[in-house]
Amino acid sequence: VVKKAYDTMMKYFEANDAGFWQCLHTFSRCLPFISSEGSIEAAVTQKVFGDKTINSQEERSLCTAVELGRALEEAWGATLRPVDTLFALERLGAPYRNIRGRDIGEHTEPIDCLFPLVEGNINEESRAALARMPLEALRSAAHVTVDAKSLAVGDGGNEVGMGKVVSVPGVG
Repeated sequence: VVKKAYDTMMKYFEANDAGFWQCLHTFSRCLPFISSEGSIEAAVTQKVFGDKTINSQEERSLCTAVELGRALEEAWGATLRPVDTLFALERLGAPYRNIRGRDIGEHTEPIDCLFPLVEGNINEESRAALARMPLEALRSAAHVTVDAKSLAVGDGGNEVGMGKVVSVPGVG
C-alpha cells in the first residue's frame, strides 16, 4: 500500500511539477517493510556485540538495523550515502506499550535502538536495556551516521524519544 502510494505520488509530480519530482527522486526512496524476524550471521553479531551473549531484544535490534541497512542498499544502490537524520512519527519506543499500557513489544520492531538514550522519563528496566545497546555499531549496520540527528513526534508519551530526550529550555 505504501509503495503504491509513493509510486502514484512520484508519477503525479513527474507529470505536474518536474522540479519537485527531481528533488523527490534525488532525495527520497520508499523502503520495504523492515522486520526483526530474519537471521543474522554470527560474524555480524560478533562485530556488533563482541563475545557477549545477547538476549532476544538485542538480537531483534541487530536484525532490525541490518535489515534497514540492506533495504537502504537495495533502494539507493551505488549512490547510497549514510543516513544523517532519523525521524520517528508516532512510533512506539521502549517499553513498547500502547496508550492503554498493554505490552505490544512482540509486534513492534525495535527501531529505537538507533536513537540515542539521554536523560528523560523512562522506566529503569527500559533504560538499562537500551543502555546496553551498542548505538554506534547498530547505526553502522543500518548505514546511519554515528552523529545522526534524531527527531520524534508523538502525542501519547509512549513514542520513540518521549522519555529519551533532553529538555530544551523554552520548549514546552
